[in-house]
Order: sequence, then structure tokens, then C-alpha cells
Amino acid sequence: MIVSSHASYYYSMQQRTNKCSPEASSETVSNDNLDPILKQLIENPKIQDKICGYLEVFWCEHGQIQHDIVNQKLTDGSKLEITIRKQQCGCRGILNVSILANDNVRLETAIYPIPFRKKGVIEVGVDEVGRGCLFGPVTSGAVIWPPDLDNETSRRLIRDSKKLTEPQREEAYAYIIENAISWAVESLDNKEIDRTNILRAAIKTMHMAIDSTYVIPQHIIADGNSFNVYNDRKGDPVNHTTIVEGDNKYYSIAAASIIAKVTRDRAMVQLEKDNPDLAKYGIASNKGYGAPIHLSAIKTYGLTEWHRRSFSPCK
Repeated sequence: MIVSSHASYYYSMQQRTNKCSPEASSETVSNDNLDPILKQLIENPKIQDKICGYLEVFWCEHGQIQHDIVNQKLTDGSKLEITIRKQQCGCRGILNVSILANDNVRLETAIYPIPFRKKGVIEVGVDEVGRGCLFGPVTSGAVIWPPDLDNETSRRLIRDSKKLTEPQREEAYAYIIENAISWAVESLDNKEIDRTNILRAAIKTMHMAIDSTYVIPQHIIADGNSFNVYNDRKGDPVNHTTIVEGDNKYYSIAAASIIAKVTRDRAMVQLEKDNPDLAKYGIASNKGYGAPIHLSAIKTYGLTEWHRRSFSPCK
């Protein structure tokens, strides 16, 4: 089975000849040899289309976009593991998805991200956490990742912070601050969020974090689809690219997400220790998100000085 990933990311699970490469891979698997249940799943057009979108994360520094699927297997009944090899350069990645009811597909583990988007420039990745919380600050990280650091440890640890356990995030945090060329974390409190709005506050913290790296970047990659022009200390605008699900695609964004989340989570735990009444809201465990215990406590005890009064549940 060959994957052609063009502008439309057309996804074909059928065996065919790769017109872009004269040599067919001896590892490429055929549908004929697959388990009948797996074959039925992957030949479902709805599932094909949804998996197609996830293949976008499999980029490498060599730039080729042709892929061979070299292995597929079902794990734990509904989980599909797809091993992909890039043609010509031979880089590999593994995509894990769950096949849900009504032919929906959920991403479980992304294909390994890569160190950079633009080669040969100083590139900083930025991401924020806490944007959807009802309580506390919004926090952003900025990381300049070494473009040549792409090893098994990086692949294991540096990915979307939401896909890591708390111990894994702590391990990743230590690895990032030890290996990053430069990194920084900045926050704005709930009062600033209420005064401006959460989007402006989040972008402002990204700019603040870039400032705090003390390195003038030549390119910025930001997670999501919203970012304002950043001017360096000379007043010159720096080119930027917004990337949806960027924390699944680039080490620097994933690392920024991790250090921001670990920093904010630690602050929430410490805040509850310093203010034991916050235990009624479950802040140390839910980190200020709208968990049931948190919403119930707002109704019962009212708001604290750290709640975001501009957010609907707190109005």
C-alpha cells in the first residue's frame, strides 16, 4: 500500500505502483495479507479520509512527501498502528489511531515530530496552556530547539503535552531545559485576562516568552491559528507561521507546550498549598479547568480572587 501525500493529502490504501519513485519498496505491505477485520477497517472510505489528515504530521528534514505503509496491525481490538517509511530518505514514523463507533477516528499517538520548519535560521516555537481554564493564569512557553537533536529520547518525550502523563511531562521538562538552545515561560494572571480577553492575553504571553529567550529569532512557529506580528528588540517584524496541531509536528512547539504546562501545573499545586480553602475547588488536581468538583464549588462557595470573571461559568 502506498500513500501519496499531495496538496489534498489523497490517501489510498490500495496496492499500486508509485509513479514518483522508480523503485518499489520490498517492505510495502499488501491488503491481501491482512487480517480480515483489519482489511475491512482500512478499506472503509470514511476511515481512509480521516487517517489521511493525520499523515500531514509526518515531515522530515529531507522534504520528500511520498510514503510507503510498511506495516499495519490491530492492537487491543480497535486500535490501529501504522508504520510509515518515507521513500528515498527512508525516515520512519508510527501513527496510532483508535477506530471509534460510526467510523470515526481518534488520534492516539502522533508520528514523531521533527526539529524545525525552516532550515538554517534561528527558529523559536511557541505554545500556550490554560486558555480554557476558569481559574488562574494563561501561560506560554518559547523554545529554540537544536536542529540536529533528533534521537530516541526526543521522540519519546517531546510531543503534545496533553498526550504525556504527569511523570512523563516532568521528565520531558528536565530534558528540555537541559538541551534547548534557549527557553522561557511567561504568564498573565486572571485580571489581565478579564481586562483584555483570553486570546489577546495568550498571544501577549507568547510574545513575552519570546522576549525572555534573549535570542533574536529569525522565524517563529506558533501552535494554532492565531498569532500577532512579533517585533524584535530592534523593532523589526519577525516572520511567523501558525500551525494547527503544531505540537504534534515540531519539537520546538511541543517543547514549549510541555514547559508551559509543567510550570503552570506546579503553580496551581503550590497555590492550593498556600491557600488550603482552594481544595474545595480541586485546583491542585483540575488545575483550574471546569471539572465537576470545580463547577459545583463555584455554585456552593462562589468565586475566588483567582477566577476569571469574564468566563461564562463565572459570570
